Amino acid sequence: MEPVRIGKVKEVYDEGETLLFKFTDKISVFDKIIPSLIPGKGESLCRTSAFWFKYIKESAHVETDFIEMPAKNQMRVTKFFIPEGKGNPDEIEYLIPLEFITRYYVAGTLYDRLKSGKVKPEELGLNSMPKYGDELDDPYFEVTTKFEKFDRPLTTGECIEIGGMTRMELINI
Repeated sequence: MEPVRIGKVKEVYDEGETLLFKFTDKISVFDKIIPSLIPGKGESLCRTSAFWFKYIKESAHVETDFIEMPAKNQMRVTKFFIPEGKGNPDEIEYLIPLEFITRYYVAGTLYDRLKSGKVKPEELGLNSMPKYGDELDDPYFEVTTKFEKFDRPLTTGECIEIGGMTRMELINI
C-alpha cells in the first residue's frame, strides 16, 4: 500500500473508511529531516498521541477520530476531510490545518526568533534576553502553519483565516 501523504516524520495510508498513520523514527529539526534515526521514537509519538486522544474523550467527553493502535507505531483513525490551504467552517468535520505548540523552554526556533528580534523577551514575560535552554515561568503558546513547506508562526488573524474559525474558537483551543 502506497502512502497518500508523507510528512517529515509520519506517513498516512488510505484504507477506505479509515486512515492509517505510521509514525517513523525519523528526526525533524527546524523543518529539516536529520539523516539518522531515534529507535523507538515512532512508537513514543504514537503512544503519546493515543494517550491524549483517549484522555480528551474520557475526561472532556470530546469525540475524536482515533480508533486504535494496530501496531506500536501505527494509529488507525476515522477518515476525515483535509482542506487544501485553510479550514472550511461550512464542513461539519474538517482538519484544522494548524499546529498548536506550547513551549516550556527557550530552545529551537523560539530561541532563533528571540536572537533575531522577531520575538521580544517581553512577549514571554521576561525582562531580558534568556539563555538557550532557560525554563519559562509560564508556557509560551503559539500556532504555526501545518501544510506549508516550512512551518510559519502565525498571527491571531492568520489563525482565524487559515483555520476557518472564530476568535473565540481559537481562544478555546
